[in-house]
Amino acid sequence: MNNCGFNLALPTSGKGVHTVPKICRDLQMAEQVGMKILVHDESTYGFKGYIDLAKKNQYSYDETYAMLERDKTHIQSNIDTFKQYDSFQGVNVYDEPSMDYFNAIKACHDWFLKYYPGYEFYFVLLPIEAPDERLWGSMAGQEKTYSDYLYEFSKILSGSLSSDYYPILNDGKGNIVIKEDYYKNLNMIAAEAKAHNIPVYVYVQTMGFLDRPQITTYEEVAWQVYTSMAFGVEGIITFQYWPQLQDGDNVSDGIVKHDGTPTALYDKVKQVFDEVKGMQDAYLHYQWNGVYAHDAGGDNKMFSVMGTHLSGLEAIATVNCSQDVIIGEFKDEENRYAYMVTNATSPLEPKSATVSLSFSQEYNWAMVIQKGERTVMKLNNHVLNMTIGSGEGSFVVPLKTATK
Repeated sequence: MNNCGFNLALPTSGKGVHTVPKICRDLQMAEQVGMKILVHDESTYGFKGYIDLAKKNQYSYDETYAMLERDKTHIQSNIDTFKQYDSFQGVNVYDEPSMDYFNAIKACHDWFLKYYPGYEFYFVLLPIEAPDERLWGSMAGQEKTYSDYLYEFSKILSGSLSSDYYPILNDGKGNIVIKEDYYKNLNMIAAEAKAHNIPVYVYVQTMGFLDRPQITTYEEVAWQVYTSMAFGVEGIITFQYWPQLQDGDNVSDGIVKHDGTPTALYDKVKQVFDEVKGMQDAYLHYQWNGVYAHDAGGDNKMFSVMGTHLSGLEAIATVNCSQDVIIGEFKDEENRYAYMVTNATSPLEPKSATVSLSFSQEYNWAMVIQKGERTVMKLNNHVLNMTIGSGEGSFVVPLKTATK
């Protein structure tokens, strides 16, 4: 479990701007607003360069580790510079590696945690939509699946599991749509993380780039965050906090502009994050057990391609709702249950969902945390009724008495 709190808005800068002075500039700006940064160092003594070199020369784990030890003074000089800032949370070592890079990444992981055990070693995996050659590199063409890619990652024993999947896009015909395998990607990384007892981080789309449109509404941000939390996600990384991709990539402003000036989206993202902070103590008390998808009567393609999920819920007998919902089931060390109930309808066509949860007979009360506010409610014949806005989620803890 993440005992230091839900990780929100861990920004990383865009490609090509990762020199030590620019990283320190970003760390200083983040420090001023109380934000944490995962540093991606592309300077001579940053991890990315060592990983690329090791992969190119097909170095073994031992050879890669020895290379790091040889340059230890220079590498540590960079990291010790970053450590001077309270905003430094750790290193973001590599973006979307194929499996060919995993051996070198593991050597860097072990080396970094030997000298900097109090910080995070982070890298983001490719999403499920990536082609085989991106996932497997030299092993492409063999009979392997995305699950195999995640399993090979798990051998690194990293501190978290993360992939970047941006579900809102322009279909090329002028329509903004949601990608159908978004839940499938979340489900697979959540299941792998659960198997190895490591937290899941996700990126949320907060800007326009390439075929992804500019994000403008509370619903678009909230839907990404709350659906992710139904899969037990413990960290949210914004892409991007400030825009530093190339202009030719059809880039729009992010949460703030290049100079740090907040955009119109800033307050909407802050609203979502403030809501999450209002439930993080309860949410992080529990471990994710699985996810249940409830179709309100239509044919939800995103549910049908999601893969294996719970067929029922331990403390909830029946679910009735006006719109599709996703319910994450959580359990603590004393086998007490909690539920992340999320409105799964498209944020592009905002619809509120009325939800009725019939709990097992021993539950007469429920603590409900919605939009950052918590209420202990008396159940009506063991039934809880709620209205959940578009993109939103409610964290529900069934209680036998009015106090936990």
